[in-house]
Amino acid sequence: MRGSPRQWPRHRGCVHQRIRRRQSGKLIAIGHALYAPEPEIAAGFAPEDYEEDPIEVWPEHARAWVFFVESCSTQWRVGGMGGPTGMDYTAVLHVIQFEEPDKVQAKELFEQVKLIERGALKAMAEARKDQK
Repeated sequence: MRGSPRQWPRHRGCVHQRIRRRQSGKLIAIGHALYAPEPEIAAGFAPEDYEEDPIEVWPEHARAWVFFVESCSTQWRVGGMGGPTGMDYTAVLHVIQFEEPDKVQAKELFEQVKLIERGALKAMAEARKDQK
């Protein structure tokens, strides 16, 4: 498809047009924050001495975040190199079918979960790299 996104055909079930770039970055940041290691605290300092921006969950992402934490956190596929390679989409999609009978909203929820997964995988990869 060519042209700007406004010229693309608008299908009711097209989830990619609903999740804007800014929102996808927010979902990735949520996943990263869930699995990012706690910062090391230097001697003489307290955790409150370190400034970190809190990650806020927007209302439109709350359902995906709750679903990810409650239903997906045990669905990781682990590769031969010792770290997670992604989620078991078969299991995730099965649970989504129970949670959301509407196919359009189920697709949107799945797309949001995949973005959270991307941020979580990035945080886990960074943690493995720091351990070496």
